[in-house]
Amino acid sequence: MQSSYNVIKNNTVKPTGLREIVTNIDIEKAVDPEIEKNTKPYIENYENLAKNILENARRQSEQIKLKAFDEIRILEQEALDKAEQLKKEAFEKGFTEGQQEGFNKAYYETIDSAKQEAEYIISNAHEVLNNAKTEYENYLSEKTREIGELVLSISRNVIKREIEDKGMINEMILNALETSKNSKNFIIRCNSLHIDELKSQVDNWKEQLGFFGDIFILKDNSLEPGNAVIDKGNGRIVVGIDYALLRIKDILEGKE
Repeated sequence: MQSSYNVIKNNTVKPTGLREIVTNIDIEKAVDPEIEKNTKPYIENYENLAKNILENARRQSEQIKLKAFDEIRILEQEALDKAEQLKKEAFEKGFTEGQQEGFNKAYYETIDSAKQEAEYIISNAHEVLNNAKTEYENYLSEKTREIGELVLSISRNVIKREIEDKGMINEMILNALETSKNSKNFIIRCNSLHIDELKSQVDNWKEQLGFFGDIFILKDNSLEPGNAVIDKGNGRIVVGIDYALLRIKDILEGKE
């Protein structure tokens, strides 16, 4: 039986051989629950801010409509008051039947003028409302993009700090191995920054999982620090910063 722990250096394995292992197979992706817990507050803050922006836009839109309707009611009342005043003055002055025609003309002209002015106010109110809606939609879209970028930036720093300071990549790999512990062997590829740390954890992983196969560690500096790829014979599991950020980005864009 082979040793329970092996470290394979890059120059002992042909690149093509490694590629053959992972060609035409499914790829699984895993992210540690701790990472999701640490980044969740930032996502919730983003969602709350977006909701507040939308609510403010709705409130201001309602205020514009209410103001327009108030102005319309005032104009209509002014038109009615003016017409009533003309009518009163006409009767008080004892207009003749011929003069009454002039009064009626003035009366209806006043009403028509008031209606036209009211229609103009309504049309203008709708235009103001549409412009406000467009303005707030553009504002929200821009702020959503800015907030998303900020959340990703903060999340990257949080995750990176967790991985570097607390060895979280060990936990992510352990969780990933646990989902596939029926595999015969594992080949873990990671940046050289993590080689020694992962080497020290192999026996612990095997003991915790009750795993009797081999776990190989392969240096691969094409992977950024904080990321690892676990080859399990019939597929791959990708863990680390990049996938965690991809998941966060999908959440921000409403894909999850």
